[in-house]
Amino acid sequence: MKPKYYQLETNYSQEEVFKILFENTIEKKIRFFTPKKEFQGKIYNDYFEIQKVINSRNSFNPSIIGTFKPISSNKTLIKIQLKQNSFTFIFCIFWLSFVSIFLIGSLILTNLFAIGISLIMLFFGSMLMYIGPLLVKNQIKESFEKLFQTKIKEIKP
Repeated sequence: MKPKYYQLETNYSQEEVFKILFENTIEKKIRFFTPKKEFQGKIYNDYFEIQKVINSRNSFNPSIIGTFKPISSNKTLIKIQLKQNSFTFIFCIFWLSFVSIFLIGSLILTNLFAIGISLIMLFFGSMLMYIGPLLVKNQIKESFEKLFQTKIKEIKP
């Protein structure tokens, strides 16, 4: 997944944005329960590195890297980048490459059962790479829109 870029303009001051993010973020560490916060990670003066808190383990949960800067006394511009975990991306490429090689071998040997299994694995692997990040991305957008009471827009880098 290529990084996605978003921005939102909120009617909160920079200090209020910091407070909202800080109050809705918990420090990232291993937990055996789901915290009642929206995000986990770190919030700095005008910068944040967080992830959406979700109920289950999802390797496709992207990192949310963002900045927030005042554009007037009571307006703040928040810019967000959603970035996929590098390990997850590399693993998916490795796995799909392995399945593709298996498919080529099956085609050479004309083993219909192996061809069918390979095609099913390629299909589900591709769908997982597409749908996994999409579900979490929508949750992230909804969370930011709810917290800052404004619409989020996708931007080009």
